[in-house]
Amino acid sequence: MPESTPRTIAVVGTGVAGATAALTLRQEGFDGRILLVGEEPHPPYRRPPLSKDFLKPVLTPERLRLKPPTVWQELGIELRTGTQVTGITDGALECADGNRVPYDRLLLATGGRARALPYTAGHDHVHTLRGLGDVPALRADLDSGGPLLVIGAGLVGLEVAARARSAGLDVTVLEAESEPLRRVLPAPVRRAVLDLHRAHGTQVHTGVAFTGLARRDGMLVATARDGRSWHAHTVLVAAGMRPDIELAARAGPGRG
Repeated sequence: MPESTPRTIAVVGTGVAGATAALTLRQEGFDGRILLVGEEPHPPYRRPPLSKDFLKPVLTPERLRLKPPTVWQELGIELRTGTQVTGITDGALECADGNRVPYDRLLLATGGRARALPYTAGHDHVHTLRGLGDVPALRADLDSGGPLLVIGAGLVGLEVAARARSAGLDVTVLEAESEPLRRVLPAPVRRAVLDLHRAHGTQVHTGVAFTGLARRDGMLVATARDGRSWHAHTVLVAAGMRPDIELAARAGPGRG
């Protein structure tokens, strides 16, 4: 093997992209050391079921896992879960637990994090849904009853709204755009989706300029620029995601 061929490739991020990259390296013949490092405590898993089945007790890491645990061992992929990488220096990963992990080549597959809204910070019973760790608290709040307010009518927001409505909860969805799902569906399908949610009793309000969230008389109250307001016991912020680029930014150029 040529001297330039890396002996250790580290992949940071155990989402589908990072896990698939590690699997592909091995399947395509790389016979060196492969490290797959992730911050979450669970082995790589599929995220789409989170917003579809979050109310079901059967939603467990075992049912969602991307591959059986034996696959990582059989392929010689060193899977390190629950490991936060805080920096990249001199060809090594600096981890929050104090460990330093050397590598020859590095792939950052850190994905994204749920987008937060400034007015929602610091409130109890306000949730995002990006990973398995977000499910228990959201489920517990909804088990105690509604109303549920969903901010954002994207795929995640509408799927959660549909599941909560099917469980008998009062559900309201607020969307900043004039129609939901404008970036992913053609207009006739968007309108059909909106009509379907409304036909099942979900209150969907579009063109909402969300301006604040406060607690009054034990309820969360969301307000809009035009003076409208909505009360809820639980709020889900489903305003999309932002790229998780902090580690790459700290590393600077030329670290891969």
